[in-house]
Amino acid sequence: MKGPGRKARAAVRWGIYHREREFAREVSDPCLGVVRARSKGKAEANAQRKGISGPTGIWAYPLEKGS
Repeated sequence: MKGPGRKARAAVRWGIYHREREFAREVSDPCLGVVRARSKGKAEANAQRKGISGPTGIWAYPLEKGS
């Protein structure tokens, strides 16, 4: 439960990418998928639940508004 004066963070769109940058560059750095979540950790967990994965693992990066 939120205390007085605390706002709930809105869900943000996160792009899911390969974790290892060198591998990502070799395969043209594709976005593996997009998920909505309130934090980076939750975005990565949501992506794994949806079956989004890569051989080197995944990481989430917030997408710009309007993307």
